[in-house]
Amino acid sequence: MRLRRAAVVAGLALLGATPALAQPAQAPAPAPARQPVFTPRVDVGVVYDDNLFSQPNASFDTILRISPTLAIFRETQVHTFSTQYSFDAERYQDFKDLSSPFVRQNASANWTARPNPRTTVGLLGDYWRTQTPTDLNLTTGLVAVRQLATQWSAGTEITRVFTPRTSFLVGYRFSQSDLADVGAVDTATQTGNARLTRRVNPRTDLRLAYVGEHWSFTPGDTEFSHLGTIGFTRQLTDATSLTMDGGPRFAAGLLRPELTATLARRVAERVDLSLAYAHSQSIAIGVAGLIEVDSVQAAATWRHPQVWEVRLAGGGFRNVLSGTEVQAFDAEVEISRALGAGLWFVAHGSATFNTRVATGDVPDEQQIRRNVFGVSLRVDPWSPR
Repeated sequence: MRLRRAAVVAGLALLGATPALAQPAQAPAPAPARQPVFTPRVDVGVVYDDNLFSQPNASFDTILRISPTLAIFRETQVHTFSTQYSFDAERYQDFKDLSSPFVRQNASANWTARPNPRTTVGLLGDYWRTQTPTDLNLTTGLVAVRQLATQWSAGTEITRVFTPRTSFLVGYRFSQSDLADVGAVDTATQTGNARLTRRVNPRTDLRLAYVGEHWSFTPGDTEFSHLGTIGFTRQLTDATSLTMDGGPRFAAGLLRPELTATLARRVAERVDLSLAYAHSQSIAIGVAGLIEVDSVQAAATWRHPQVWEVRLAGGGFRNVLSGTEVQAFDAEVEISRALGAGLWFVAHGSATFNTRVATGDVPDEQQIRRNVFGVSLRVDPWSPR
């Protein structure tokens, strides 16, 4: 999950609506029909977690984890459909009451239709159910106490190509986050966005965008936000791109600046590097109210085709809400080694650190650390080797 944070943070202001230069604003050619593609995968391994409950006083355990995944892809000349479902079944050595065949579940679906060469309509949705809500706080890095959390979202996007260089997108999404504990904060979010994109030359795209959001915190208040941005994506070289978006956000009666920037580079077709910065407002599961966030995230992926893959990611967050400041840091590494046809050895580790400081009449500081390490065998029959 955390390996995606650099991309998530960089696209926060535009809800991931930054186009790639490799896809110019022009009518797509009809895709040839293809047979449905089924890609099953399963990971079986052992995990060590030194802070199961994400508390200052840590409790540790060793876990047997089985993680099946099934993805389906279907494409015709007019429609494209993809869906994926995965879950984690875990057995704990000491805290046996935590054992469950469905500690985490994730499902997603995406359907796209092209009724004519200039119009694309998309429907998308996803669902999360997890005993570790920290998995869902991708834009803040905040650690949440272990409890059952569910999150789902559904939305639609319509893209219209006006000219080979100009396109317009409009979208809407509804999402709901719930915690099982009585009295915990649940959040409902409605988001509408619009974006006009213009390609000014083969290496540069310009954008004007608007994002309107409405949050309902239960129990708690409601918040409205209006964000207007102007941005660009510039292909600096064949292997390096720079994306920036910024503008004013009006929320909670205040006007604040918003800025996201991402620098990405590919080296020798084997190494992908990215560095992202964001100054924005976001929400976190179980928290009532908007959080002012500054974040820096970096990621690197190295691939030796069909043999090795090494992924590194990490960064820091500064979160401010109602007189409380939380500094969060995280890092993650995953190393995969092909053992044979469809069989991989995977080693992974992650570290999370939160420092919470309350700046009221009685200053208070709380620190939470969590480290997770694991090894597994991955059976992936459709992998290149």
